[in-house]
Amino acid sequence: MRIATLVRNEWIKTTRRFAFWVSFLAFTAIMAIQFGERWWTARSNPRATFAFPTAWRAITDDTTIVTAIFLVIVLAMLIGGEYAWKTARQNVIDGLSKNDVYLAKIFTWVGIVVVFGAMQVLMGGIFAAAGTPKDAGAWVHATDLAQVGGAALCLVAFTSLGFFFAFVSRNAAAGIGLFFLYVAFGEKLIGLVARLFGEGAEVVTRYLPLSLGQRALATWQWDPVVLADVTKEAVASGGKGPVPLAPWTLVAWILGWAVLAVGAAYLVFRARDL
Repeated sequence: MRIATLVRNEWIKTTRRFAFWVSFLAFTAIMAIQFGERWWTARSNPRATFAFPTAWRAITDDTTIVTAIFLVIVLAMLIGGEYAWKTARQNVIDGLSKNDVYLAKIFTWVGIVVVFGAMQVLMGGIFAAAGTPKDAGAWVHATDLAQVGGAALCLVAFTSLGFFFAFVSRNAAAGIGLFFLYVAFGEKLIGLVARLFGEGAEVVTRYLPLSLGQRALATWQWDPVVLADVTKEAVASGGKGPVPLAPWTLVAWILGWAVLAVGAAYLVFRARDL
């Protein structure tokens, strides 16, 4: 019953925010334009394709980074707004505990990740379906599902950081700024510091949240055929091919970072007044 109340409160607060609807509609328009352009190009250029099942890679490639950025911005607005409008304090006055208020924001985080991620797949799927011939065969394979799962992991990796920075800053603009500051310099600085302990120490950067999120988007991480092709090209150029992580290892690392970010945000939240 308490969970239902928290979800209902967050639904009301989120859907009544004009900024949320502006962000969501802008995101939907960008997805429609981006995938519509790919569909139109494939329609007018015989050498281009945007159809199932090969379209899954295009649906989940760098477009997922765009989705993640929108989600971080929306999270910063929704969480920062709790302090600007004193709604979190009012919720406690009305009978909720601080733990309830924090748990409600976790529901909001999960909810908007699902909504925005589903819209990305839906928009891409609509245009890909429009360009798929009737005799195309199976529209989805196991590797395609793994690729979609990788995109979901990428969203979790990026937005968990955005969630943490939103609670640290308590301000939408500051939360967004801290996130992009980390994107630009955070993991690079960690890599430079790691090098002080030896040339191979920078390998730790491969296991940091953004690096793991980007790895989760790589098709070679999930598709053995693509991995073989990429490795062959790399060897032909005198290099080495990429080494994928075991799927469950990648899942464990990303979810572990997400739990750490949410836990650290909770400690910050509990230590400060509303």
